[in-house]
Amino acid sequence: MFNLLPTKGLSYSRTTKQQIKSLNKILKAMNECALNQPEQLTPLYQKLVAFHRKKVGGGSAKQPIKNWFAAHPLFQIDRVIQQTIKEKTIITSINELSEQADMIAIYRRYEGKDSFRTLIEQQLHEIDEGIEVVNLGGSNNPVVRVKLDKDRFFIMRFLRVGSQEDSAGISPRCLRDSLQNVDELPMPYLLTPVEDDRQEVTYLEFSPYYERGSLADHFKKLREQKDKKSIDTNQLVLIYAQKIIAFLRKINLQNIWYTDLKPENILLPMLANEDYVVINDIKGLILSPNNKIRRNRVSMTPAYYQSSVYDDKDVHLDRLQRQTLANTLYELACGKLPIPEITHQPDWKNRYNFDQPCFKNPEGLFLVQLIRELNKSQAFPLTHFTSMIEDFEDAQIRSFLQRAEGEKPFIGLDDSSSMSTW
Repeated sequence: MFNLLPTKGLSYSRTTKQQIKSLNKILKAMNECALNQPEQLTPLYQKLVAFHRKKVGGGSAKQPIKNWFAAHPLFQIDRVIQQTIKEKTIITSINELSEQADMIAIYRRYEGKDSFRTLIEQQLHEIDEGIEVVNLGGSNNPVVRVKLDKDRFFIMRFLRVGSQEDSAGISPRCLRDSLQNVDELPMPYLLTPVEDDRQEVTYLEFSPYYERGSLADHFKKLREQKDKKSIDTNQLVLIYAQKIIAFLRKINLQNIWYTDLKPENILLPMLANEDYVVINDIKGLILSPNNKIRRNRVSMTPAYYQSSVYDDKDVHLDRLQRQTLANTLYELACGKLPIPEITHQPDWKNRYNFDQPCFKNPEGLFLVQLIRELNKSQAFPLTHFTSMIEDFEDAQIRSFLQRAEGEKPFIGLDDSSSMSTW
């Protein structure tokens, strides 16, 4: 839950070290309780409040203590604790339901996505008729939301992975397990195997429900509001670009790639202050120490890349990641996907329409530059794109300060005369 404050190697005063030690003692106890006894978090939170009142409120808090509470306001800590306690009760309820319900029967009676909700509802209603099951859609893999009571929800869906990859420890399920410290890939509440035909292993997955929805839903609502009043979503697109790149960098360091990036596969975290996104579909996770892999091993959506990702029977993983990110940012910015145009059958290239109002302001012009850079055949490290965004944001801040001081405006990164539809 919370990182402890460091003391080693720092020349703090004795009083400062004592305060850090006292705070760390509370935080360590909270971290331990979060795993096994979340119900004990409430009294520990009261200790934290008392510590804050005495040190910060009393004016004796040293700077490291002030900094920690500035980064972790008490109201946010309270929300995290309440969410942790709620999730523990959800897990307990799921375990009880799974012990009483016949989960394998759900799979054996499954006749397509239209039957999934009904089968889940029938099984759960035999245990508790008050449970509500709502279909959340899903193309070939339906998803339902289960409502236990007023504010406790979870989702259920099938997870299918290759039998050989799963037994070898390299299936998306196994890769997620190996990335337990990556916030963007939360672990399911429960994963129950229901079938293994030696070609494919099928699990019934019970996972957290993210009520804030996906980036696709979020930006659709923002665009609807934008029609009624002046809202600039481009800055928000750049914020999410940084969060997505941060996720890709984390997993790439472990030779893991994500191949099915698109707005509907990216969820907003449960709490608005959490600085990451959540990956909804783990089928896009793949392990490869090399940049190329056989295309039949890759889960991807054609609308989000170009045929240049292919090299005969292989796929360029780096290029695929960059192109899916480019199309994701384009879709978030304007609400549409680029148009695929056949070059030489069966090859195609995406045609972007940058002659739209959303690409005309400084942030929009920079998005054009970023999307073009992501689509280049030349391989750039992900840090290159992070630096591009940071440099642009720094330039915008300098420009704002200069305008505020009445000085000559700073010239941005883009030359609007170079922008065109292509």
